[in-house]
Amino acid sequence: HSRGVSVEGELGCLGSLESGQGEAEDGHGAEGVLSQDQLLTDPDEAARFV
Repeated sequence: HSRGVSVEGELGCLGSLESGQGEAEDGHGAEGVLSQDQLLTDPDEAARFV
């Protein structure tokens, strides 16, 4: 990044691939056990985003 900081983003929800648990933060996000499809970004959605 031009300002010397690390920047990352995720479409969909955040969670742990190891446990399948969703991670709600600041009142936003999924809670409970999620499938791999719910945890990983859909490539078609990513293509539409950029």
